[in-house]
Order: sequence, then C-alpha cells, then structure tokens
Amino acid sequence: STLVVRKELSELIPLGYSLIPNEPTVLCARSEGTCGATVPVWRHFSLNGTGIYHTYTLDDSMEDGYTREALPLCFVWNQEDVDVEGSGQEEDRRKRNTVVVKDGKTCDVSFPNRTKMEMLIEYKNNRTGSELDHFYTLKTSKDLAGYNKTKDLGLILTKNDSSCSCLVELVQTLDNQTGIFHRIDHKLMRSDAELNRIFEKYSPTGEKFYCAAQKGQCGASLPLYKHFDYLYIDSLITTSE
Repeated sequence: STLVVRKELSELIPLGYSLIPNEPTVLCARSEGTCGATVPVWRHFSLNGTGIYHTYTLDDSMEDGYTREALPLCFVWNQEDVDVEGSGQEEDRRKRNTVVVKDGKTCDVSFPNRTKMEMLIEYKNNRTGSELDHFYTLKTSKDLAGYNKTKDLGLILTKNDSSCSCLVELVQTLDNQTGIFHRIDHKLMRSDAELNRIFEKYSPTGEKFYCAAQKGQCGASLPLYKHFDYLYIDSLITTSE
C-alpha cells in the first residue's frame, strides 16, 4: 500500500510504512483557489485482515470498499485552467516547465469587527491513552472540569461577519465512546467538508467559530494547522508547522 502524506502538516506515518525519497518533489496547494488550484486530491482507505490500503481520486466519487477521508490532501490544477509555455523542444528546461496560472477567485479583504473576536484557548485533560484529549474552545477553566489550560492560540471570530466574504465556519465536535473503541476527542472541523471515518462518531456540540480561508484574507495572519495523533486518537491544532 502506498501512503502519500503531507509533509508540511507533519502527518504521523503509521507503523510498517517506510519513507521513500520523492524525486522530483511534488507540490500542490493547501486550500482551494490558492494559486488557481481547484481540483481536490482525495485519499481513501480500506481496512481488512491484512492491513490498511489506500487509493486516491481527483473527484468526489467513492471507491467500492474504501472510506474517503474527511478533507482533501491538497488541491491541484485543471489542465484547462493553465497555460504551459514552450513546445517541449527548447533547450531551456526552466522555461519549458513554467506554468502560468490564471487568476483565482477574489475575496473581500476588509478586517472583521473586533467585537466579534475572542481568544481561542487550548486545554488538555488529565487522562491517558485514547481518552487523552486536547480541547480548543472559548470557554474558561471554570466551565471545564478535568481540563487544564495550556496556551492561547489567537483571536477567532465568534460570529459571521458580512464585511469579510472569505470566512469558513468551524464546528466544534466531540467523539465520546465507551467500550472497545473508547475514546474522548474534541475536534474542530469545517462545516462544509468533513465526514466521519470508520469507527468515528463525532457530533456537533453547538460551538461554532469563523476564520479566513487563506492567510491574508480579512487581515488574518496566523495559520491553524490541524494534526491527528493516531496513537492517542487525539486531534491537535498548532499555529506553526
């Protein structure tokens, strides 16, 4: 099984996989519309008695026997949307491989209302194993029994703001299971993109936030990187790679 991972997101490589040097380096856009990239790269997985297997698609289709992951790996370019310079006969390889990207979608960049912003705080509970949980919320320590504050991440919008047209909605979810698949995991997910994977039972808690889709839009400058610790079944958010 070949597993393609995102280097910049520090994805955990499961046991049994070996890192293969990638030549040449393959690059793609982190979010839709960045640099004109609009085609999602989806990763699907399948579990059976011999292990986990992966396949990949460039559309929303589902592969028989496979479960599609909640978010695309990244976004790539449609051939109809790019112009490739050079006929393939020039000696200048750099020119031959230059891709000129058409303009992506535009966005209103007005700074949102400051009164709608609050500090997004990271908390961590005192449990171990699959019940270890990092929780990202606006709530105070008084509201969270069994959780301790670890750090402030940055300001986030608590309400949608019409002055910025590039906001995405983040939904607070919780997977709290008992039994053989017992776990406690809070996870922030985009309301328009993520689905439960096999064995997952995330459901909304009612808490919602809003942030910019891309760095620089609406004055946003601090990225949120999402990670998943498979060992502890714990969703993490950082502001650096």
